[in-house]
Amino acid sequence: MGHIAFELHTIIDNIPNVKIESVAVWNDTLFIGCQDGSLLTYKVTYLPNSKDGSAKRFNCDLLTVKKDFSKKSVIQLCTVPELGLLISLSDGLVRLHVLTSLREVTTLSNSKASTQSVDGVLKGISLFALKKHRNEYVIALANNKKQITLMNYSSKESTFRQTSELQLPDSAKSINWSGDTICVGFKREYSLVDLNGAPPKTLAPTGDRQLNTYGLTLPDELVVLNNNFSVMMNFEGKPTRSAAIMWTETPLTTAFLKPYLISPLSNSTLEIRILQTPSKKETLIQSIPLPNITRMSQPNYVDLDEQIIDSGMGTSFKIKSKEVELNDDASFDPTFRVFLASKSGIYALCMRNFKLQVLELQSNREYEQALHLCDIVQNTRHEVEKWRINSIRLEYGFHLFAMGEFQKSMLQFNMTPEEDPRIVLSLFPDLLPTPTAGNKSLQIPTLSPEQLSNTQSLLKDDDKKKISLEYLLEFLVNRRIKPHANLTQMELDIAEAVDTAILKAQIYTQDENLIKFLESPNHCHVDDCQRILLQYHKFQELITFFRTKELHEQALQLLKNLSRSESKEMSGVNPTIQYLTQLKTRPDLIMSYSKWVLAQEPLRALGIFTRSDCPIDVYMVLKHLETCDDSISLRISYLEHLIHKDRSTDPELHNRLVLLYLQYGVSPPAHGLFDVNNISQRRKKFLIDSQHYNPEKMLSKFPIDDMFEERAILLSKINRHSQALYIYVHKLRNPDAAEKYCEEHFNDDPNAPEESREIFITLLKMNLQPPENEQPYVNDAIRVLERHFDQIDPIKALRLLPDSIAVQELLKYNEAVIRMRTQLRRQVQVMKNIAKSENFKVQESYISERKRSVKIKVGRMCPVCKKKIGLSAFACYPNGTVVHMVCHKNPNIDPFTGRDFLKDSFGNYNKS
Repeated sequence: MGHIAFELHTIIDNIPNVKIESVAVWNDTLFIGCQDGSLLTYKVTYLPNSKDGSAKRFNCDLLTVKKDFSKKSVIQLCTVPELGLLISLSDGLVRLHVLTSLREVTTLSNSKASTQSVDGVLKGISLFALKKHRNEYVIALANNKKQITLMNYSSKESTFRQTSELQLPDSAKSINWSGDTICVGFKREYSLVDLNGAPPKTLAPTGDRQLNTYGLTLPDELVVLNNNFSVMMNFEGKPTRSAAIMWTETPLTTAFLKPYLISPLSNSTLEIRILQTPSKKETLIQSIPLPNITRMSQPNYVDLDEQIIDSGMGTSFKIKSKEVELNDDASFDPTFRVFLASKSGIYALCMRNFKLQVLELQSNREYEQALHLCDIVQNTRHEVEKWRINSIRLEYGFHLFAMGEFQKSMLQFNMTPEEDPRIVLSLFPDLLPTPTAGNKSLQIPTLSPEQLSNTQSLLKDDDKKKISLEYLLEFLVNRRIKPHANLTQMELDIAEAVDTAILKAQIYTQDENLIKFLESPNHCHVDDCQRILLQYHKFQELITFFRTKELHEQALQLLKNLSRSESKEMSGVNPTIQYLTQLKTRPDLIMSYSKWVLAQEPLRALGIFTRSDCPIDVYMVLKHLETCDDSISLRISYLEHLIHKDRSTDPELHNRLVLLYLQYGVSPPAHGLFDVNNISQRRKKFLIDSQHYNPEKMLSKFPIDDMFEERAILLSKINRHSQALYIYVHKLRNPDAAEKYCEEHFNDDPNAPEESREIFITLLKMNLQPPENEQPYVNDAIRVLERHFDQIDPIKALRLLPDSIAVQELLKYNEAVIRMRTQLRRQVQVMKNIAKSENFKVQESYISERKRSVKIKVGRMCPVCKKKIGLSAFACYPNGTVVHMVCHKNPNIDPFTGRDFLKDSFGNYNKS
């Protein structure tokens, strides 16, 4: 048994001397068709507040008794408010009456004329069914001749006119409209009869136990009875439910008030079953003892144009009278009812207020059924408030959780996005931030002691707790509040509770997404999360948490403490270097916490400052490095990175690097990072390669009596070649280096400085005219002459050579000079003869061109002025164009074609 969905009220206890055969309703008017052919009319009035304190809720007053309504039993009545008609079936005839006065309008006839004849009356009618579709009314009449007559309503004639007849294989026991087809119940089966004359389609057997064969048309479904089963199908005859509705006994008839089917059974019981249940639950909702019910007020009339569930009489029947105002505490809706008739009594079965039904189901812990009802009445005047639905879902979720159905529980919680997620988190008080955990307004709602005990027992089991937390995480992720500037205090509190719970749950479940969560903006409670991360030794995660919260000092202090730990991940300087490298907003912290890293691994620590987005000025970094141990090495490495990797051209940085190289070479640190020889090589290379330091200024910093090679490089930068060569020749005694120096700086361009043009002469002087107390380096001089005879003026060279040199020693040099001069003379002669030959060719071409003649015929026209040239003076262009001399403007441009001969000549010359 589900819950109390309907209240039964007695309308008429006993009507004397009549037997009720049919019942119909229009607004508050009740029509009763009797066995003796009479028609009784009653006015049914709802009594919202009974003055005498009795339980009576309806008052029924007899309006009319129409004894001559029919000669025989009135077996079927149907009200059609839209047409203002009451349709009756008795004595095999179907008659139309005015709904308000009961005056007979006509008896349905098969005559197509405007006036009816007695012979045209349709007789032997046993059943009829009416439908409205596309604003057209069609009635189907079944007779005892195995026929169905179809008639359309004509508004002009205010009656139904016959359109067609359908032949049946057997007599019809019931007929119901099924969309645009008719469901006919025969003795042994139900069939769909097509209106176009196609063979009937068998749907289902009729059974062998029921007294009546009948169907019921719903707004979009058809219900047929088979013994004690109600089978649902669509209008095409395909089943719409996986299982039929099973009644306790065989129904006598069936009515429908969405979402319930109502049937009086053969065992004197009125059963109410829900048409569709969640999760294949029991369909029985309510059972009411009520004997001798034979008729119900639902007409065999379906309105396919309007399928409204707020229909007072059920399927597509709209109450036209003023609606009754209902309070939330009203026990039932008097307009949402169906009338039942015994042989002499009338009852009203009224549906209880949906809200009361839902509350009863909730109190009985029938949560699925309660939510199912809420879905059914959504977007109707019976709609249940959103807050009430959410409270059911929350309570249902806690109920499922206590049963260990964690996934289903979270699904219910997910469907309450308006509710405070901290209520769900009250299941896990250890996940809530400390300030929230003690909030009594967020405790678990209405759980029985047994359920509360089950919940606590489940959470003590580590495996089950882990599973529950995994499903909880999905719920919490969906309920996160994204950070933005305009959050209220309530939103901030919720966001803090949710994000803190996510972090704790991820720790408990070993969720691999913990780092990703912490890297994103979050509202986690700092103290709680710091404590839990430390408790579980989640140091890397804690560092990430500090970074996202901009608690950089706490993070750096923790990294410093962990650097001496045994943890492979967090020990050493690398984690701190990585953190400082990513830190962009706190230069003070970078300076402060880089000191201990520089002291332990100086070169690796320089990565903190050499990144491209370092927020600290390079000069501040250099000043900071001065305070470190072995500051010279660190500054050299830092400047080398700036110059060689970052391509800095700042002269000051280049000057500083030169001076640091010099300082390192003069007084190397006791525990320097570099070898002195290595520094010497790097110093020389930098002095040669760099173009941005000040060589003249740097020269004054270098010692006069040491580092001669460096001084020579600096002298070369300022073009003081003689001093540089003096160092190579006399200080370093390196003739090869001196010779190479001359090769690099020699320039024979006439516009070049004389010292560059005469650099080899300078070298000869250094070798042949040494300072006092030194012998001339004659052999070195002769070697230079022999190798660079083509770059040295032989006259100047011979003048420098001492008289003591034997001619034999200069044999190779003289031969080379004579050979070069002879070859040069021959080249000049050849070039002269070639030029002379070219000149002859040009002269010959010039003479040939001057001999060219032009014939001017009588009719030749000037292309510029379009006049005859005749005997006038004219000019001729190289391409043969002839124009008057007065039209001759530019000797190089053809005035007719626009060709530029000078440009063409140069163009051809360039191409050649």
